[in-house]
This record gives sequence, C-alpha cells and structure tokens, in this order.
Amino acid sequence: MPGVDQTCEAEPRFNKHELDETAGAIMATQARESTRSEHSREPSNEIVGIASPDAVAVRAFELFQERGREPGHDVDDWLRAEQELQGARR
Repeated sequence: MPGVDQTCEAEPRFNKHELDETAGAIMATQARESTRSEHSREPSNEIVGIASPDAVAVRAFELFQERGREPGHDVDDWLRAEQELQGARR
C-alpha cells in the first residue's frame, strides 16, 4: 500500500519481565532440588551425567544476557549451555 511502511521486524519471543520471572522460577526449582534428601527416590539427571533442562535454561539465559539480550540466538545459546554443563561434569 502506498504510504504504509511495510518493513517487518521480528519481535522477541519473550520480554525482559517474562525472562526474569522464568529465570527466578528455575533458580527456585534448583534450590529446592539441591535440598532434596540423599535418599530421595526421584530420578536425578546427575546420575547419568546429563545436564538438567533447568540448569541448561539458566545457563542459556546467562549467555543471552552476556550477549546484550540480542534476540535470535536461542538455539545457539541452548546448545552452548548444554555443551558447557556436560563438559563440566566430565
């Protein structure tokens, strides 16, 4: 249409408030899990050497923040976080 700006910018998937809330919820979950009894019958990813999805999410969010919150690299951040956390377990 004439006179209408047709440029389109991709909107971020999450806003800062949503990401901060998610990171806070993940850290709260990790705190609860770290206080779990040694005799708990719940399965733990640590037993098989796999980083928990919560831990990966927290590290991926940290990478996102370190890069200046630039959108569009969520998969790269997730994969890098998995590699870092799995490498730290070896």
